[in-house]
Amino acid sequence: MTTATQYLIWSNKQNAWWGPDGRYYVQDVWDAGRFELADAEKRCAIRTWGPGKLPPEVAVEAPETHLPLDTFEQIEAAPTITRRLVDEVTRCAMRERQEAHR
Repeated sequence: MTTATQYLIWSNKQNAWWGPDGRYYVQDVWDAGRFELADAEKRCAIRTWGPGKLPPEVAVEAPETHLPLDTFEQIEAAPTITRRLVDEVTRCAMRERQEAHR
């Protein structure tokens, strides 16, 4: 049985992960809320995204859905790798937005 891919929401505004049910912010990726893609996309679209600014929130796959977590080293590295993914998704969103406004 496969489980649905879960997503985390990073707040560029708060510099933190959304917590479970989006009720608060957390620093630890393992404490962050897990959301289905449609829900994460909906929640990321709530805030206004000003011109030339970072998107307020971005959604990325939860580490347990796309990273090997078989060893202590892999588990320990997962938060850093996931945070790099946030940076990549943020850059991509900004690039897409710039191209759409040309």
